[in-house]
Amino acid sequence: NMRLLSRKVSLLVIAGAGVVLSTLLPAPAPSQSDFIVPTRPLPQGRGFHGSAVMGDHLYVFGGRVAGANPGSRDAEEDTTSTLVAPISPGGHVGNWRPTTPLPGPRYYIANSTLVMNDVVYIVGGSDAVLGGQAQNTAIWSRTLPNGNLTAWQQSAPFGDGLNTPAAVTTPG
Repeated sequence: NMRLLSRKVSLLVIAGAGVVLSTLLPAPAPSQSDFIVPTRPLPQGRGFHGSAVMGDHLYVFGGRVAGANPGSRDAEEDTTSTLVAPISPGGHVGNWRPTTPLPGPRYYIANSTLVMNDVVYIVGGSDAVLGGQAQNTAIWSRTLPNGNLTAWQQSAPFGDGLNTPAAVTTPG
């Protein structure tokens, strides 16, 4: 996203089965030629999620979070939460806070979370990490001036669903 680069903001997107994003990696103090700046860690590690930049805010959607029993089979828990953090003009990420949760669990959505204008779309995904059913809908929400999201809307069902899809936007 060119706006992302022009604002001197970088988010390390780690996607794929078994990878948990526990923090956004810190970087040394930016120089004139750098476009990577330090960011704030997420409140909990998260995997199988989506992320997007909309306006002056960074969002993280759904997936699984670190649970209460590290090292056990229950080390991760489902989440429908959506987090938002403001991005300063200098590119620094502010404090994370919750906003409108997803209507249900969505996993494997890193490549199918996209933004066009002031709307975020999540296409397909899965309803569980292991043995889940492919989602056969797209959901979308609009940003409000304060960074919160409107209630999620859902498309009509399509086909048998799409698990781990990739989606893109193009002008027009």
